[in-house]
Amino acid sequence: MRFWTEQAVNACMIVNLEFVKRILLIISLLLGLLTTSQAQLNTDRILNMGRNALYFEDYVLSIQYFNLVVSAKPYLADPYYYRAIAKYYLEDNTGAITDCDKALEIDPFLIGAYELRGICFQRQEHYAMAAKDFARGLKYDQRNTNLMLNLGISYMADGKQDEAILHFDQAIAVKGNYMAAFMSRGAAYLEKGDTVQALADYNRAIEINPYHMYSYARRGHLYIQMEEFAKAKDDYDMALRLEPDNAGLHLARGVVRYHLNDLMGAISDYDMAVKLDKNNSAAYYNRAMLRGYIGDDNRAIEDYTIVLQLEPDNNFALLNRALLFVQIGNYYAAISDLTRIIEAYPEFPVAYYARAEAKAALGDKTGAEKDYGTAYMMQQDNREKSQKQEELAEAIKSNEDDEKGTREKNDKNIKSYRRIVFADDEDEQETEYASAIRGKVQDQNVDVSTEADFFLSYYDHKTALDRKAYFLKSLLEYNTRNEGQGLYLLNDNLSLDRSEINSEFIAIDALSSALDVKEDAALYFSRAMHYSLVKNFADALQDLNRAIDMQPGDELMLFARASVRQRMVDFIRSIEAEETPDLTQDDDLLNKQDNSRIIDYDLIVADYNRVIDLNPHFAYAWYNKGNVMTVLKNYQAAISDYTRALDSEPDLAEAYFNRGLTFIYLGDREKGLKDLSKAGELGLYKAYNVMKRYGR
Repeated sequence: MRFWTEQAVNACMIVNLEFVKRILLIISLLLGLLTTSQAQLNTDRILNMGRNALYFEDYVLSIQYFNLVVSAKPYLADPYYYRAIAKYYLEDNTGAITDCDKALEIDPFLIGAYELRGICFQRQEHYAMAAKDFARGLKYDQRNTNLMLNLGISYMADGKQDEAILHFDQAIAVKGNYMAAFMSRGAAYLEKGDTVQALADYNRAIEINPYHMYSYARRGHLYIQMEEFAKAKDDYDMALRLEPDNAGLHLARGVVRYHLNDLMGAISDYDMAVKLDKNNSAAYYNRAMLRGYIGDDNRAIEDYTIVLQLEPDNNFALLNRALLFVQIGNYYAAISDLTRIIEAYPEFPVAYYARAEAKAALGDKTGAEKDYGTAYMMQQDNREKSQKQEELAEAIKSNEDDEKGTREKNDKNIKSYRRIVFADDEDEQETEYASAIRGKVQDQNVDVSTEADFFLSYYDHKTALDRKAYFLKSLLEYNTRNEGQGLYLLNDNLSLDRSEINSEFIAIDALSSALDVKEDAALYFSRAMHYSLVKNFADALQDLNRAIDMQPGDELMLFARASVRQRMVDFIRSIEAEETPDLTQDDDLLNKQDNSRIIDYDLIVADYNRVIDLNPHFAYAWYNKGNVMTVLKNYQAAISDYTRALDSEPDLAEAYFNRGLTFIYLGDREKGLKDLSKAGELGLYKAYNVMKRYGR
């Protein structure tokens, strides 16, 4: 079996028995959810638990839940479809396609499965198959603009620009201000050579959303093709304000600066590109070219050497390094490189001339004469050999193609060796397929979102930055009472690995056994925290209700119940949004949905208020309550709550960040930028990116 590694086989028998025991405990716990008397109810619950995990980006855990439902009821389409989504996010396109096949075999009207399978085919560059899936989906949902857009993208990738434009036109006709469709149609027109229409579409996309980085990057690329380099630089400047850590954007702007004769500015962009991406061979290559232009030969050679380490077959770098070796007098190294070039390009006279000079400098008169003769015969049979020798120095230094140009990375013409590299659109940016499955529903079409709610966890998944730990007196007291089982405050995505998931189920089983013997508030609370970690929010809430009934004045339990209910409501709202037709929304229906959720938010706010009554300095309760107020669009109340959180915890970067965004939304840019600056100072560095969007 795969589980048995060589180490495990050599381990002592008691360890193996313990492992088997743990697995049996997990199996018995999970099978308990699938009792015969309540099979329909419990498989629905497990499916929802899997969707919870999927929503909160815990893909490994979600697959385990969907596996259980598939085993119990293999005739249901939904678990295959949702498992396919999880596999898609884990970049298992083959597995996702297989699951979509099964889901569609069971339910051929499952639109999302056609869309997802089509996107996976796009990833695999099977564009005709992708187009077929999107067309099938449109047969059953004729106003689905995601499908129209993706169908157009598939045709465009397959070289069928006219068909692509037709579908982008349809998407725009249905949805109006559909930025992605304008962007894609602009790219299709550009492929057809219609720069006027392409520019008009990119301009429209930027009008619709002036904070979308790719729009500026693509328009900048178009301006380069139109040789309007000043405008291209303006666009890349804006793109970099929105995403300053994008190496591809620095590479592109470096090309623009090169065309504007700002060589030092171009070099600074390439410096930043290689700092952000140490494997960016194009940035090293371009920097080497420019260092060679300004006479910084040794450092240019260093850059070409790095390019050759990353791309051993890059003959452009090899030739340029050889010419620099000749220039600095390292003739043996030059001959070695030039011999490799001649082997690859035996009809290329520049390499023979350069090698002849190197051989002559080393006293190899015979070898030099032979190379001169070969190059001479290739280039100009009627010219005197002596005249050609006199012009050798100029021949080596001259640019065979004098115009100041660029070449794409896939250009293999060795005569372009004097051109710097310009990565094409696909190198600069990943194609953005439109899909309802890409990201959480509430985050779609939103470039800047607030920091998430705080919750309690037995795992402390630290970020790369050494931020200040979140402190709470009651949490410290709880951890002191429960040595070895400490709780932490987190507000980032928490995905458990397989061993952690197994440990959680074992802990739940052990606590269930203890509660069978004696009911205890602390045990219910602990089990609730474990349930929440495996995204079983329904059972977590039930346990928290029991614990709070027994200890109604416990602030940690009340905070935990509010945060668990808040995550449940977020998930439920996302499901409702997915199930609401995109363009045929009924206002009365939406109002009814919103009203039903207000009841849940009232319960959440009530718990946070009880926490605050017990402990007015519970900063994280104020903060989470502020997030609820933001969702309810009560922005002044949100600002007040974030302020109270900061009164109790002055270094809470997340509260500064969210309050800053709220101020900006309300039009108070000065206060907003001040708060964002403080958030960045406290270590929440994405605040600086947001500030660039709104201007310092």
